[in-house]
This record gives sequence, C-alpha cells and structure tokens, in this order.
Amino acid sequence: MLLLAIRGLIAARRRLAATGLAVTLGVALATGALVLGRAIDRDLAGSAAVPAQAADVVVRQRVALRSALGPVRSRLPAAVLDAVRSTP
Repeated sequence: MLLLAIRGLIAARRRLAATGLAVTLGVALATGALVLGRAIDRDLAGSAAVPAQAADVVVRQRVALRSALGPVRSRLPAAVLDAVRSTP
C-alpha cells in the first residue's frame, strides 16, 4: 500500500509541488495577517495612551454606548470645557 502511494506521488510530481506551494503560501498569508493585526493593535493602543500619560487630569463624559471597539462617549459641552480650563 505504501509503495502504491509513493508511486502515485512520483507520477503526479507537478500536482504534489503545486499542493505544497499552495499550503506554504496559505500558511505564510495567515501568519502575515496575524502578525500585522497584532502590530496594528499594539501601535494603536500605544498611541492612544501617550496623550493621557502626560495629562494631570482627564475629564470625560459618561459612556453613552458600548460597542465591540470599546466605549463610545459624546463630546463635552463647551461650557464644561471652559469651566475646566478656568480651574486653577
């Protein structure tokens, strides 16, 4: 049985090579997509945290809506912003 399988592989070399190439390219594509996604997540998380690290106080609205991407907040009214800026 093993000899028959080996003969079949030898007889269909091009098909075997094409299958191996397809598997290799598929694994490379999936790996590249995962690595790229991880890098994008890390960069976005880092860039969002940088402004907050330098701040002494952070004023935010309550969470208006929760989504798969995170909490969604509405903008602060101008009067609240002016009051916060005028506070010593």
